[in-house]
Amino acid sequence: MQRFRLYFIIGIIFCNMTLLAGSPAGFQGRVIEKKSGRRIQDVKITFVSEDGSIVKSLISENGYYKITLSQGRYRVTATHPDYEDYSSSPGFFVVTGGGYQTGDILLVGSPGGFQGVVIEKKSGRRIQDVHIRFVKEDGSIVKSLISENGHYKIKLSQGRYWVTATHPDYEDYSSIPGFFVVTGGGYQTGNIFLRKPRVTTVLLVRHAEKVYPPHVPDQNTPLTTEGEARAKKLADVARKAGVTAIYATSFKRTQQTVQPLADFLKLEIYIEDNLNSLVNGEQKGILSIHKGDVVLVAGHGPTVPQIAWLLGANISKDSLEDFDNLFVVTRKTNAANAINLQYGKPSLPDAGDEFSNPMTTVLLVRHVEGGNAGKARAEKLSHVALKAGVAAIYASPTQETVRPLADIRGLQVNSYNSDDVQELVDKILSDHAGEVVVVAGHKETLSEIIKKFGGSPFPVIYGNEYDNLVVLTVCDPGDAKVVSLQYGESSP
Repeated sequence: MQRFRLYFIIGIIFCNMTLLAGSPAGFQGRVIEKKSGRRIQDVKITFVSEDGSIVKSLISENGYYKITLSQGRYRVTATHPDYEDYSSSPGFFVVTGGGYQTGDILLVGSPGGFQGVVIEKKSGRRIQDVHIRFVKEDGSIVKSLISENGHYKIKLSQGRYWVTATHPDYEDYSSIPGFFVVTGGGYQTGNIFLRKPRVTTVLLVRHAEKVYPPHVPDQNTPLTTEGEARAKKLADVARKAGVTAIYATSFKRTQQTVQPLADFLKLEIYIEDNLNSLVNGEQKGILSIHKGDVVLVAGHGPTVPQIAWLLGANISKDSLEDFDNLFVVTRKTNAANAINLQYGKPSLPDAGDEFSNPMTTVLLVRHVEGGNAGKARAEKLSHVALKAGVAAIYASPTQETVRPLADIRGLQVNSYNSDDVQELVDKILSDHAGEVVVVAGHKETLSEIIKKFGGSPFPVIYGNEYDNLVVLTVCDPGDAKVVSLQYGESSP
């Protein structure tokens, strides 16, 4: 009788524990092809709790899945190489407890994306170990991969993507402002061409306006509202330049100056306070791992001339107090150019010298739009190029774009034959070697001039754009490096 009572008590305790534990909870269901309704096996399904504390994955078997989860809301993804990726976001699968709920997952076949080869432009040979990155236009998707044996293949949802391709032995590639457009229904072909490094371009700026008095410690001193506006303008100016690396110091104000561009390009900001390591370091040095690339660097008033000097160029120390200087430093082997452009709201004292450069630089602008907007853009060009050391100005057929700059520089505006741009190119190379020349013309004329100089990467200038400022640096006869900047109010 006592033994019976003991078993009875144990049974009661066991039943109570079972009741306290409750039934297991989670989700179960089928993974189905949306069009045919057939079940799909070997699909990777991942459940991530709303706070990110729980991540669970499984592989569907015979088109079914079942997963045990604690109560809460979960974002769900499902991936398979033959289907478009599935995501429940911004929605959730909600586990309430007390059993398994049904959640069928439908996948769409024929995934879209891009595939192709990465090729050395001159030799045509394929290049392996190239880091390729696709960024959706709205920034919501960033996908990367490494080319294998010179090939790549990437699955993407429908939309427009700008693409970068980087390799330490080649000039970085950027499609901006152009896009790779994914339409769905299969993989499209998009071959990528890289070329051996010619010149390295560094866009060098002082941090934007900072708060006064400085914070303690000074490293934490932020930008003013005016400085934040300048940082956003810098992002507009440099977004089409092909920047693939961004550097700042450990001071907050330098990082804030480049943050808008880093956000747009989805790039990490490298922090480096040692100037020699910044330029010549083996791990992150500009001249070591960014040969042939376009790099943005934000420094401080006293350090900007030092960085230029380490790159082989000389810039004036008189300009240390200005916030609007944008130095375009172009390094070729052991020679370097430095062009002093300006951006954003004018900053005083507006001091600076003109530089003697070994390479010829041509600043190409399209004729401004009509009306007050065009007049304002022409005035802005005179501010942008005021301290660039412009030695000659050419325009065809009208002069209104460059007239304010010519007046302030005391220069004559020379006309040229837009039907024979080779004559203009030959004149610039012979008469203006090592100088800075401004050329204004129609969109088609500018394209032809760039071709005659052998300029690359070839810039994209859309029909409704008037804000392009193309910086063309002549490396060798028939070979020029092109960096596309923006000036004035952004075109729609």
